Amino acid sequence: RVWRSGQMDQVIRAARAVLGLTTKELADAAGISINPVTRLERDKGVHKASADSIQLALEAKGIEFLNSGQRGIRWRA
Repeated sequence: RVWRSGQMDQVIRAARAVLGLTTKELADAAGISINPVTRLERDKGVHKASADSIQLALEAKGIEFLNSGQRGIRWRA
């Protein structure tokens, strides 16, 4: 099952930038290969399980995803 991110490409890139992570570091933290991270950041289709792994890895590092009105992130310090 392929999942399309919509605006999540920008949100994932922003979250990664806030944390100062490379795509490889995010992939490692998510326990996946670098390809799904790159595809998600380019708004290509990825398996939902990969997207979920990326989101969980970012949340574990302090990123909170906002869904009220516009999509965005907040860093929980």
